[in-house]
Formats: sequence, C-alpha cells, structure tokens
Amino acid sequence: MTKTIGPIKILDKKNMKTICKNFLTSIGIRVRSVDEPVGVLSGGERQSVAIARTVHFGAKLLILDEPTTALSFKEARKVLEYINELKKRGLGIVVISHNIYHVYEVADRFTILDKGVKIADYLYRKDVTPQDIVDIITKKKAL
Repeated sequence: MTKTIGPIKILDKKNMKTICKNFLTSIGIRVRSVDEPVGVLSGGERQSVAIARTVHFGAKLLILDEPTTALSFKEARKVLEYINELKKRGLGIVVISHNIYHVYEVADRFTILDKGVKIADYLYRKDVTPQDIVDIITKKKAL
C-alpha cells in the first residue's frame, strides 16, 4: 500500500494498519496493537500472525509443521481455534504434528507416517480415535 505525494511514493502506514487490524479481527485474532513488533509477541501470537499473513496473501493451502510446539496450553488452544475457523472458510490445511490430541481436534482425515512411509490412512475422523493413533504409532495395534 502506497500513496503518492508529488512524484514520490511512500508507504500508507495508516491504511496498512487499518487493513491489518480489520483482517486480524475478521479471523478472530486479537493482538494488543498492530504497531507492536512481532519479536515481542508471545509464541501463540506469532504463530497466529504467521497464519493470518499467509491467508491474507491468498493462500489456498496452509501447511503447518508442529504449530503448537512450545506454546502454552492457552496459546495452543487459540491456534487450534484459528485453524478450525480457517477450515470453515474453505482453506485446505495440512497439520504435521506429534501431538495427536491437537491434530485430532482439527483434522478430518489422518495419515500416519513412520520414517516417511505411510502406515495408516483414515479418511474420516469417526473411523479412528486418538488412542487408536497412539497405539498404531507405538505398534500396540496391528493395522
């Protein structure tokens, strides 16, 4: 976003802040101030801003690798809420995680890999429980 003053183009920071705040609010993300540097945000806030940025620039598919790692319970919960909100909006989302319980909350389909080899694939959440997934991973359950 730029504005022109004579022959010079400069960033339209006021408009950029308004667009940023409105977009974050529209997908349920609350930050204290859009002027705050990302470096001072909490881990969950940083993750949320990264997700929002991707969506704002038109991504159709969001690939999240360990999106809740190193987040507090509260922050992880918010990130999972954002993921569910984006699913409702029709965005394709792939979540790669070791936290089965977090993935189970947001996933519709499950593909389980072991050293890069697919060992199980469930097309519907109703076909598998989090404990089934744990048992498959720990080899307590035969496929």
